[in-house]
Amino acid sequence: MDRCVDTWITSIRDVTPLAHEVHAAVLAGDEGTARGLLPAERPYPLTGDPAGRIG
Repeated sequence: MDRCVDTWITSIRDVTPLAHEVHAAVLAGDEGTARGLLPAERPYPLTGDPAGRIG
């Protein structure tokens, strides 16, 4: 558990305002704006057996 707290967590950020913006854009029917507000997602690098199992 110490490793998780001391090493793996590098930052914590409150994204509540962003979630409200995205939600408002979706409710307004502006899906393009909503998508543009979201951060880019990066695939988690997997190798070997886990990658084969997940596909």
